Amino acid sequence: MHTGINEAGSAAAFQAVGTSYATHGFPLVPVYIFYSMFGFQRVGDLIWQAADQDPMRLLAEVATLAYAQQATVLVGTCVADLGLPYQPFVEPVEFLLAHPRDDEAAGELLHVVAGRAAGPSSTDEPEHRRQLYDNVVDGLAELSRRQPLVLVLEDLHWAGPPALDLLVHLVARTAEAPLLVLVSHRTTAPDRSAALVATLSRLDRLDGVGRLHLDGLTEQDVADFLTREAGVSAHRAQAPAALLRDQTGGNPFFLRELWRDLSARGGLVALRRGDDLGAPVSVLDALQSRLAGLTQPQRQTLELAAVVGEEVDVLTLVASSDWGRDTTMTALDDGVAHGFLECVAPGRYRFPHALVRQAVVELLPASRRAHQHARVAAVLEARPAGSARRVQALAHHYGQARALGHADKAVRYLVEAAGAAGRALAHEDAARWYEQAAALCEDPIQRDELHLAAARSHLLGGDFARARGLAEQVATSAASPAERLKAAVLLEAASWRPGLPGHTCVALLSAALDAGGREDDPLRVRALASLGRALAFTGDTEAARATSVLAVRRARESGDEGLLAHALQASLWHGLRPADAPDKLARATELTAIAHRTGDLGHLGPASYYRGAIAYLLGSAGDWAQAHTDLVRMAQATGQGFFEYMAGCLEYGRQFVSGDFAAAGRSCRTLLELGEDFGTDGAARPARSSRSAR
Repeated sequence: MHTGINEAGSAAAFQAVGTSYATHGFPLVPVYIFYSMFGFQRVGDLIWQAADQDPMRLLAEVATLAYAQQATVLVGTCVADLGLPYQPFVEPVEFLLAHPRDDEAAGELLHVVAGRAAGPSSTDEPEHRRQLYDNVVDGLAELSRRQPLVLVLEDLHWAGPPALDLLVHLVARTAEAPLLVLVSHRTTAPDRSAALVATLSRLDRLDGVGRLHLDGLTEQDVADFLTREAGVSAHRAQAPAALLRDQTGGNPFFLRELWRDLSARGGLVALRRGDDLGAPVSVLDALQSRLAGLTQPQRQTLELAAVVGEEVDVLTLVASSDWGRDTTMTALDDGVAHGFLECVAPGRYRFPHALVRQAVVELLPASRRAHQHARVAAVLEARPAGSARRVQALAHHYGQARALGHADKAVRYLVEAAGAAGRALAHEDAARWYEQAAALCEDPIQRDELHLAAARSHLLGGDFARARGLAEQVATSAASPAERLKAAVLLEAASWRPGLPGHTCVALLSAALDAGGREDDPLRVRALASLGRALAFTGDTEAARATSVLAVRRARESGDEGLLAHALQASLWHGLRPADAPDKLARATELTAIAHRTGDLGHLGPASYYRGAIAYLLGSAGDWAQAHTDLVRMAQATGQGFFEYMAGCLEYGRQFVSGDFAAAGRSCRTLLELGEDFGTDGAARPARSSRSAR
């Protein structure tokens, strides 16, 4: 996809993009458009005019208008099958990388977003996304200061949670930038995901964000279409327009596909004589009619291109094809001539819209489809390693060919792709791919490990409910005592944050610890610390205190600072009586020092919260302010809404005790909105977590 519209020669390239919107019926279904009009009032007004005049050309018209007014236009898109974690920002970020800034570290992080690098190395998966997001936002904001910027993001319904979070981050932090953001997505199942709905809700709360719903074509719209395409008068177009409107439901894509089929058989003449339309209201049927007219090389080349992906490079296609190079290249040209494909760059083709490709794939017999995927995977595997895109493509193709005995390879590449996503802080994508790998894995021990890896990624991504489900599954069924213990620790980690009762965690941790082992085993010490916190969430404060003291002592004896940090953090949750305050403050302060010394901000959140809560009890405004600063820093660095919620609770307490009830009320409303983003655990869970801490 073309990006960087202000570069030399880009006007013609973008004109091709605009043509694809109009010719191939964008949008295929009703879409929402989000836009941030800061510095673009004139363009913002014209969005609505363009929509009224011709919805199919909306994005192309507005972007072309902006370009004519000396704006930079960047275009990014999403694909359905195992795309890079931060799609559709990959292509705009590629443009930023082609125009580097002086900040070398920022450039390295942009490489992570673009899928060129694996991300920072660490013994533990990193939690800190905010720096990645800020670098993207800073790069786009800097570009917009040179000249106004239009960012077009297509097919957001296929974007993963990391990309959706990045979009919210971008819109929230560019209020003063001359930046126009145009986003399209489908509003119908199965593409309308829960993650997308949550993102729309978050965007709705931001200033400068608007929605434009594009309805299906009316009967008059279809008549206007026929007047242009068939060259008939408006009067003669009315009767066939009514029939075509009923057949297509007003869907622009269906209308254009049906008209292409009719045109090959005489157009309106065929319609008047009562010929079978050859295409009911479905993409599959419309394409089936057109595919039937292709020669075998044409159809098989098109099918193979659909298996390769929405964008197809000629080298992969030729190497995977049953036909020779010349036959394949000729078939590609025929595919373009028939409107199935378009050439987007030398040696690269794409389907005008994903629905075209999806329909072609679905029409393939399952056995042939599996063999095609296996052949494409073998071609890609023979190429040099190192590309994140290559790994994700191999995971997808071998996964689709698993029935042919390629499940092990699919697992291998899914795990590799998940690891790269985790290092790039795209934890939701990592979790999904670990789960896909687990579903294909036949070894029960490895399957348990993959489920735990997925649970950890879900935990880092904030989906505590899914993390608990996977962890409890392993904790109750794994054959290995060590795996059951790891799973029980993970279950407890995903339970205390939303403030759930600890009885299940206590039972599973106790059972796993009772299985035996050395008392100084780091895993057993970690589990003991988690057991202490779980006991606190059952209300058994005395048992929690005694267990936590023992866990902290054993962690100190181990000399492992990371283990000590875990034990100290877990020990903070067993109540907060006035008599406990000095000892708990000492542990929170020690944990803060470890977090600053090691750079592991994951421990700074609980430590800062308790320092702030104790400062609140003691009336120490200075200590409270420092604790609040640390907690906000941790929340911003990790992008974890849970700790942002805790920081908001501290701020609310300060406002309330100082008598600023209006500000306290605003904080409550903000916390309520933030709590709604915690997913299936519900908005009230974090509040119970905070009460447990007291």
